[in-house]
Amino acid sequence: MRRIFLALPLTLLLGGCASMFADKACTEGKWHEVGYKDGSEGRNAVEYWRANCGAHNISIDAAAYERGRLEGVARGYCTPDKAFAEGRAGRVFDGQLCGARGELRNRHEAGLREYCTPQVAYEAGGKAAKYEHERCGRAANDLKRSWQDGVTNVYCRPADAYRAGREDEKFQLSLCPPQSESAYRTGIEVRLTKKSLSDVESELYDQKRKRDDKHAKDDDKRYRDSRIRDLEREQRRLKEKLETLERVARNY
Repeated sequence: MRRIFLALPLTLLLGGCASMFADKACTEGKWHEVGYKDGSEGRNAVEYWRANCGAHNISIDAAAYERGRLEGVARGYCTPDKAFAEGRAGRVFDGQLCGARGELRNRHEAGLREYCTPQVAYEAGGKAAKYEHERCGRAANDLKRSWQDGVTNVYCRPADAYRAGREDEKFQLSLCPPQSESAYRTGIEVRLTKKSLSDVESELYDQKRKRDDKHAKDDDKRYRDSRIRDLEREQRRLKEKLETLERVARNY
């Protein structure tokens, strides 16, 4: 686990900087505040800000940024709680920023020990969440299997796949077996059928209302009667389809 206590690559340091925040930072110019925020996360993104704001012809106050960053590193990043939290989340901790203080390394490794457990791996798999098993040394392969068990036994349950399709929720089909995909597709079909049925019933109500208007002409009434019959047939068809789909779904 000691190999985790390393400096972060520059790409990781800058990866968390959202473009919307970048634009706001450039226009507001609160560089001490921006530096403090970056320092609290162990980032030194001065070159990112220089390039990002320079693209808008805005100069940054690098001195204010650096003062804020150093305060953020000291007060927000180089603390036992932060070191533990980074380990507990399976993230690296840049001990070099903190003078490689032994107590911070120990807290980071304590956090990693809580992260590198079969239960945490299984729960992450159950949510199809990212799990950095490679951070866990010799236990990595076993924990990867625990994560996969969580994916298979929890995330990919046909009932949950069906619900995700029905509720239009994101679902990673590539992780799951064919049965889960079938359930997900059924959920999508239920959702779309309900939408179609709602549209038909809305038009049916509108057509009946217009047909029964006391000012409606006979030709208009005849047209609407014909349209109503078509809509009622479609309504019956969609209801039967929905009943069939929901009957299938009860088996998931």
